[in-house]
Amino acid sequence: MTTDSWYALYVIPSEEETVARNVSKINGVTDTCVPIEHLLYRQGGVWHRRERLMIPSYVLIQVEELTAAIYHKIMDIGSVIRLLGKTATEMPKPIPAQQIEVIRQMTVDGASHPMTLTWSKQDGAVVLESTIPEGVDVIKIDTRQHRVTATIRLGELEARVHYPLIPSSLSKLSIE
Repeated sequence: MTTDSWYALYVIPSEEETVARNVSKINGVTDTCVPIEHLLYRQGGVWHRRERLMIPSYVLIQVEELTAAIYHKIMDIGSVIRLLGKTATEMPKPIPAQQIEVIRQMTVDGASHPMTLTWSKQDGAVVLESTIPEGVDVIKIDTRQHRVTATIRLGELEARVHYPLIPSSLSKLSIE
């Protein structure tokens, strides 16, 4: 297991992939991640899967050791606005490992984990039959749109994310 630290970069919207590519070329940066979530939506009576950024305008980077030289190389990339957790007098603080673990449970290689939540109705209430990773707070369960809205924390950032939601009564939901 690596002891490298994870940090979050706040970047110009729509430049996440470009920044991730450019940051990954810097010596000392071991990994970059632009988490993507899959949403289900219905169009013309057919369910479709759509990808979108899980945390828009943010790129996660893993660094062996964040030195002043690496920090300045990252900040010299045109679309980077700032590193989360940076104060005027101190270097940015890394994102706690348990918060990064939540993102890892939700994503695989930057794409949303194939995990979907299942639910059923018991006594008129919606009951989730799947487990949600620890550190994720459910805000809303929308059975009509087939999604669960939840919040996760990354350092000082609180982001809303979505999980696909499938009724347990459906053995298969045809998704194109």
